Amino acid sequence: QMDFSIKQIFNQSWEVVRKNLGLCMGLTFLMFLVVGTIKFVPMIGNLILVPFQLGYLRCLWQMKNGKEFDYPDFFWGWMDINRLGHVILLQILVGIFTIFGFILFIIPGIWVAVATSLAMPAFLFSTEPDALGAIKESMAMVKGRWWEVFGFICVIGLIMLVGAMIFGIGLLVACPLVALMILHLTDQLKGAKIPDSSSGFAPISEA
Repeated sequence: QMDFSIKQIFNQSWEVVRKNLGLCMGLTFLMFLVVGTIKFVPMIGNLILVPFQLGYLRCLWQMKNGKEFDYPDFFWGWMDINRLGHVILLQILVGIFTIFGFILFIIPGIWVAVATSLAMPAFLFSTEPDALGAIKESMAMVKGRWWEVFGFICVIGLIMLVGAMIFGIGLLVACPLVALMILHLTDQLKGAKIPDSSSGFAPISEA
């Protein structure tokens, strides 16, 4: 029996998007602008993008929890040098592990990609920035549930495909929906909450 319900996670995430549709679309449009700008940066563009992805996830999770956030929170990944270093290291390590898996054979590469798929939200939910710890946490959450998580990834892939087919504009809804689904899944498997300012992270203002 699955430890989580994809339907329930979808419904929970869609409810957040539905109630905050304009804010979700605006935040996602901002993310698109960042992606469109950074893609012109040679070599290190993907690494520069990672801290923005972290801030994007943080804003959505605060929204889900009914907490206020300002657009400067979008840059949260850049606000602490230790956090910044670890989240970039996280992206590098996941990339190396996945590429190495594909070099060995395609199936190990797919296995690694799924096993590390929750590393970014695990990093967001951690009490201290720890790239390797987030990867280990992701693998621990996926362990014994690999096929279930693989199925989950296939579902969110289909959601993104449908969003892209709606003249691309659908991605302004599909992206926050998928991101929230990933966060909800991680939250269910980990039982974690975003740490407050006492753990060295930026404070979250109450709604």
